[in-house]
Amino acid sequence: MDNEFLEYLKKEVSESSYCVYRVAYKQLLEIGLEDPDETYNEIRKMKTTRQNNLIKVLIRYTKWKNLNKNYKLTKVDINDRKEREEYLKIEDILKMIRGAKTIRIKAEIATMYGTGIRIGELVRIKHNNIDPINKRISGVKGKGNKVVNSYFVDNYFYNILNDYMMWKKNDKRLRNFCNQEDYLFCVTNGRKITKGAIFKDIKTASQVLEGKKSISPHTLRHSFVYKAMEEGIPQDVISKNIGHSSTFVTETVYTHYTQDLQQKRFFNAKNKNKEKILCPECGYDEIEDSFLYCPQCQYQFKTKCSCNQTYKIIYRFCPFCKEPNVNFNLRQISRINILKEKAEKIKI
Repeated sequence: MDNEFLEYLKKEVSESSYCVYRVAYKQLLEIGLEDPDETYNEIRKMKTTRQNNLIKVLIRYTKWKNLNKNYKLTKVDINDRKEREEYLKIEDILKMIRGAKTIRIKAEIATMYGTGIRIGELVRIKHNNIDPINKRISGVKGKGNKVVNSYFVDNYFYNILNDYMMWKKNDKRLRNFCNQEDYLFCVTNGRKITKGAIFKDIKTASQVLEGKKSISPHTLRHSFVYKAMEEGIPQDVISKNIGHSSTFVTETVYTHYTQDLQQKRFFNAKNKNKEKILCPECGYDEIEDSFLYCPQCQYQFKTKCSCNQTYKIIYRFCPFCKEPNVNFNLRQISRINILKEKAEKIKI
């Protein structure tokens, strides 16, 4: 019975997924599969990082048994993660591309970061999967035998891939492997490049980045998602582009990215909504609330009291200790009002 389900599973999923699910299935056998509902309840007691693979296998097992069960996947708790997945900024990606030793490595980085595809999908790309009109990779079989259609987030990264394809056509060793059914990233005998070779390429290219400990091909995928979220691309569009079955999966895996961006957007909006302080003397508009003087014309905004508190120069007395403002001048105050009116006109 066990072997029959494993044979069924092998036909349903990719080779790499099968290896993961086979281990998960053994764990399910230890828990017990007599009552799938009870098994599901036992799974939900585990750490959230362990649950989803077990639930996915349980769903396929019940489908194989014709039980028509539909169990919900778990949203991963950030506290259960060993450490946060690192992502790279666009500046880091450009450094890696510029520092890459060969044009093939440049194209590998540009393709993985530019589209967010997995390493397993990258090695399976053939020339007929490249859509130059829409600037996307289409028809590649991804995780779980799902067909992936990934658009490039920026023309810059597609152009690097295009430069690689042009170079490949002129290279003596590889120009015979540029037909539609040939692998895009291949070795001199036409066979597809291995995942191990790409891991090595990315690790070598990442040496130009200081302070980054472990950069892998999957880091580029994480970085694509973060960049796409940062640019405000809808989550359902991101999910389709990276080959997720639903937005729930994207939310589960990249919860902390969403939280980081929400915090970043909150503070950006907060700073944006702050009323700008304009210098009434010269019109300089980058005055911070803590400034005593305008950095351009030395116009005085505030005065410092003997109690070490600062307050606006237009006050007669210190609002903290009631000490008289020695810099207070009625003529100056009337001049300030006139200059404020001028500053408002400049602002308009």
